Amino acid sequence: MQGWIKEWVWRALLFIGVGGLGFLGCQLQGPECIQSSDCPSQQQCLYGWCRPQQTSFCQPPQSCQENPTETSPSEPHITDSSEPVSDTNTPSDGGGEQPTLPEMHPDAGEPTTPPDASEPPQPDTNETTPEAGPEMQPEPAPETVPETTPCPKTWLRTYGNQHPQEVRATAVDPQGNVWVGGRDEDSFLLHRYDPCGKRQWQLPMKGVDRAIVRALVVPSVSNVLFAGNIKPPGYLDGFKIPRGYPSDASAIVVGQTNQTTNKLDWLNGWGGEGGADLVQDLVTDSSGSLYITGQFRGKANFGTLTATGTGVKPAFVAKLNAQGKFQWVTVFNGEAPIQDSYYNSAFGRRIAADGSGNLYVVGQFRLSLSFGTTTFTSNSRGDHAFVTKLDANGKVLWARQWERRGSGQNDAFDVKLDSSGNPYVLGFFNSTIVVGTTTLNNHSKNDILVVKYDPQGNVLQTHTLGGGGEDFGHALALDSNNNIYIAGRVGSAVTFGTTTITTAGRDSLFVAKLNSQGILQWSYSGGAGEKNQIHRINLGPADTLYVAGEFRDTMVWGNQTYRSHGDIDLFVARLPRTQAPCATCLTNPCNTAKCQASNLVSAGKTHICGQLGGTMKCWGQNAHGKLGFGGETPNPTPINVKLRPGTSYARQIAVGFNFTCAIFDDQRAYCWGDNTYGTLGNGSTGKQTTPAPVLPPTGTAFAKTIASGSQHACAVFDDNQTYCWGGQGGGRLGNNSTSKAVRRQPTQVQFPSTLPQTVFTQSLALSPEHSCALMTDGSVYCWGKNTSGQLGDGTNQLQPTPVKVALPQGTTAVNLTVGHDHTCAILSDRNAYCWGNNASDQLGDGTGLNSNKPVKVKLPTGRYAKAIAAGESHTCAILDDYKIHCWGLNNNGQLGDGTTTKRLAPMPIIIPQGRSFATQLTANHDITCAIFDREHLYCWGFHVKYSSTTSASTSKTPTPTLVTF
Repeated sequence: MQGWIKEWVWRALLFIGVGGLGFLGCQLQGPECIQSSDCPSQQQCLYGWCRPQQTSFCQPPQSCQENPTETSPSEPHITDSSEPVSDTNTPSDGGGEQPTLPEMHPDAGEPTTPPDASEPPQPDTNETTPEAGPEMQPEPAPETVPETTPCPKTWLRTYGNQHPQEVRATAVDPQGNVWVGGRDEDSFLLHRYDPCGKRQWQLPMKGVDRAIVRALVVPSVSNVLFAGNIKPPGYLDGFKIPRGYPSDASAIVVGQTNQTTNKLDWLNGWGGEGGADLVQDLVTDSSGSLYITGQFRGKANFGTLTATGTGVKPAFVAKLNAQGKFQWVTVFNGEAPIQDSYYNSAFGRRIAADGSGNLYVVGQFRLSLSFGTTTFTSNSRGDHAFVTKLDANGKVLWARQWERRGSGQNDAFDVKLDSSGNPYVLGFFNSTIVVGTTTLNNHSKNDILVVKYDPQGNVLQTHTLGGGGEDFGHALALDSNNNIYIAGRVGSAVTFGTTTITTAGRDSLFVAKLNSQGILQWSYSGGAGEKNQIHRINLGPADTLYVAGEFRDTMVWGNQTYRSHGDIDLFVARLPRTQAPCATCLTNPCNTAKCQASNLVSAGKTHICGQLGGTMKCWGQNAHGKLGFGGETPNPTPINVKLRPGTSYARQIAVGFNFTCAIFDDQRAYCWGDNTYGTLGNGSTGKQTTPAPVLPPTGTAFAKTIASGSQHACAVFDDNQTYCWGGQGGGRLGNNSTSKAVRRQPTQVQFPSTLPQTVFTQSLALSPEHSCALMTDGSVYCWGKNTSGQLGDGTNQLQPTPVKVALPQGTTAVNLTVGHDHTCAILSDRNAYCWGNNASDQLGDGTGLNSNKPVKVKLPTGRYAKAIAAGESHTCAILDDYKIHCWGLNNNGQLGDGTTTKRLAPMPIIIPQGRSFATQLTANHDITCAIFDREHLYCWGFHVKYSSTTSASTSKTPTPTLVTF
């Protein structure tokens, strides 16, 4: 009774304080809402509920129960609320208005919707706390949410108390409810949230010890299958916890619980003699059979089946029928037991079942592991990822590993099948590895990896995401269009292809969508706290996506900061799968390729082109029509490029000396401006004042990447070959010719015949007299003039075909740029290296001496490089703190430090007032430009300001100056 009185006094005080009401009472209400348009007629949205527009109050206390079908069992110490750190604190699981998640941006989780300070906090009417009885009582059956009740497109709920929570399993049932399983302190945790985010039900599993739910399947609206670990002996909902051996310290259990009766239908389990048994995943097939995977130690009993491992901790896959009886078990054994058991173990992490009864299992092993007649052996003690396929009887059909080439490790965390039955595997790697015939290099520490196989085990695609921190992909999902969804955590800003995702800080949770070709569509990153990560991802009905994970201390999600309840809290969130196209990409959600390419800038000697908000513009001198708007009049301010019919934006921009090239959204290459040297690549001799298509090489249609120099241009086309065109003097076209004759259409670059066919050009960088290519294996090849050693091959000899740059042993390149006669790259050790002419200290090593091999740039202590750009005799880099440092010649203020003093080593530029970080960088001749805070373009150096609409000035601007776009 006292608890009831306290509750009503609290509510009365709240309504008096926030509503200006002078007496006790409660408002009648309807369903949850976000805004008044969500409510039926004659009702308004107030405090997250639809309420009558004419304020009315009920008199009897019993009629004031605001949501009688949503009460919870007795939980004296548990709160289930979001606790944003603000004055607008609202509960996340009850009657208050829920904080709406932010619109997602392609490279950072910046909120776009400010908190609504006008809405006061509300009590959690959904969670009552009567005095606890000896046992938890089942909750009433939840009321079905009427179809007319709108649910928020995005919501987030947290759950926590003074003990740690863990999320290890999620599932979405046929009605769109999301299930969350894991651990609440040492007990099972199994919750259900309705599509609107209300926690409606939880399985009463208190009283068991060392228990955790690791996998969930919801095959129907009434039954829930779960798998996990629990410490025997004891009972769970009346079922005796099975054990395989008296010494069992952690038995593996599989059970089925009924949502209607709130009771277990059956429970089965097993255990090994070593007490180190784990179950990691559970799936079902069309016949209702169950499959599990995990690890045991020594010998284990699976019902009446006994499995013996020759390794210390072997991996297993087992089949159960629909009633939970074991049918078979397959063991993946390692080598004979050794003293140090840590280094001789394996376990299966995830399973996927196809329509023919075949199984795909992924996981990791140390030292060695056998799959039927296939044995993988490592000479080191780190983790190795494996992928294996089994038939319906548990026979191994094939097995693959991610073969390590360094001292690091790799692991496979998840596997899903696409609409054609191709398995996709998600994991991570932190050293050079070989997947199929593809060699992959990590950025610095752990990189995330997605690999697509065909049903025969051949590698079809590889996609990586990584940066300078510890990056993990924990969860994977595929939709019917074979779009890929991944989630996990990242340790710093990461790159995916050409896109940089800026994170909130250390241990930032992330979720991202890729299309079927692995191209990033959108991403969201939040966190900036300890242990912030997403463990599971599920597709819901229609356009919905669910993620679940954990956080400690604080978690930043959109415009809210959530605080845990003393230790680790769990969260579950609903998101849309797709985002509406954005007008500017800077303040709206972004999922289109146009939005992905919105922040582009490329500088030439006398003109610049950029794209903000999906609109390409050029400005500066306009000889031969290189600005692309149809005339030849100089333009001091950005003017729209006249795009080709059927195109609307640029995917890539490459500004040359008196010409410009770009790849538009039709994936074709276009060039315009001067054509004296055949730089337009269209086979003609005349100039073009608007974009003209480059003639694609025979058998090709699309361009993948493009770069421009002074008298030539190069591109990679859809046959993965590199082609160049223009003036071939000095060997700059790489076609084994030093003739001064002009090539007016693309001619193939002649890479060494020893280069594997699977290795091709990833990006290009061109100077007036030499060209360089960053390859997909991280190697760098250069060709052309080499008088200053700018080709980096250890010589000073001209090379008419590509030669390999002598990168420091054990390193690969991740970013590449060229100056007039020097070249720079960011390598896998996170350091910047330069080579070639150093007369103006553009190599940044402080010596002033030329070098025909890469030398390390003297970056500030403790810093590393994220992006790099070279001008004629200067170089700039974005460091890991997203600040820009420059070095070299500074006669025109191109270093941006407010002076015209040459710098021997990197010095910070003057950051524009009100700006905090740089996300893109370009340089050419004596000019540098960068995009700050994702939406503001600044340039500095020579030819930045313009004095009239008819001619460009030649003023020097030694500090970053805003370009009005």
